[in-house]
Amino acid sequence: MVSAGAQYTKTGIKDEYQSDLSYSFNSYTVGLGEAMNITYDLRLNVGYFFTIYSDWTKKSTNYNRTTLEETDIYGRTNRVFGIGLDYRF
Repeated sequence: MVSAGAQYTKTGIKDEYQSDLSYSFNSYTVGLGEAMNITYDLRLNVGYFFTIYSDWTKKSTNYNRTTLEETDIYGRTNRVFGIGLDYRF
């Protein structure tokens, strides 16, 4: 058995929300999975997905109340692998 899926997420977040401790980005996720019967009672499941996030650029004219201008660029990427066993008894 093989499976696949995709997702697009648009957060609608504004600059005021983004910080070093809390941030959210628009993203694309793609995943693949497979299940293989090893025996009649035992099945191996494997899966992989990755998420690509759009970078967010935030410009500040009063960075941390110092009256200095600053530009922060937030970004990230996720890669996840999973494995599992189903046992029928």
